[in-house]
Amino acid sequence: MEKPIGVFDSGLGGISVLAQMIVTLPRENFLYYGDSKNAPYGEKTKEEVLDFSMHVSKYLIDRGSKALVVACNTATSAAIKDLRKSYDLPIIGMEPAVKPAVNMKNIKRVVVMATPFTLKEKKFHELVQNIDTSKKIVKLPCPGLVQLIEQEKGAGSKVQAYLIRLFNSLSLGKGDVLVLGCTHYVFLTNVIHEILNNRVPLVHGNVGTVLELKNQLERQDILTLCNCNKDSNKSKKDIHSSRIKLQHQQRIQLINSHQDLEFRRTGWDLLDCELRKLGSGNYISRE
Repeated sequence: MEKPIGVFDSGLGGISVLAQMIVTLPRENFLYYGDSKNAPYGEKTKEEVLDFSMHVSKYLIDRGSKALVVACNTATSAAIKDLRKSYDLPIIGMEPAVKPAVNMKNIKRVVVMATPFTLKEKKFHELVQNIDTSKKIVKLPCPGLVQLIEQEKGAGSKVQAYLIRLFNSLSLGKGDVLVLGCTHYVFLTNVIHEILNNRVPLVHGNVGTVLELKNQLERQDILTLCNCNKDSNKSKKDIHSSRIKLQHQQRIQLINSHQDLEFRRTGWDLLDCELRKLGSGNYISRE
């Protein structure tokens, strides 16, 4: 079996990044670790997040991971430099997608939703300072939102009430773009569009992160190539109707520090939902 790509987050948020990886890198194996025992990272100290990140990364690398994706903006801010100094393999982190948002046309204000930790860290301030722009960048900290998403396994009633209160304080509308600066928030794209009546475009960093991962795998000649000719013989309809049983092919493993079966069930459900949103035929089947 090909060596896996290790992916980790403080909980379930990195599942949204994992879904993008499955679509973009269809022949890779994945080992996902949700550090639910120590969640949420966004309300811990930098030293604590660094310690958690180093511990989880060692676990994933000891399990044979050929590359590592820190699918968490908070962990990236706290630990990415130390991880790259410690390990000689591709290590890709997350950052709020401020640059793509700033480059959009007809945008006057960039609103960045993120954990308080991410928004106060030096890495975020450097990101903003390095962008040459006259557009206003507004920080929108979301304390407690990650916990609600984990509790409700997505966008439940408490999450929706939280978002309504949050957005009412800003009066978002024409000329604004909303950056989802936490991988958990990607699960909320549909409900955010509904609350905002599709007035505001949403941007997040999942696609850019996965493309950077692919580039690094190619540069180091460790990308698992697909048999494109074989796949091209299948129509999109055929792929969708086959409902590929990804977990039964042992391509994906979901692990969490609580060893909680409910975490795994919720993880598979969220992964299935995200793959559907991405228009992939790689749905999770429980037959």
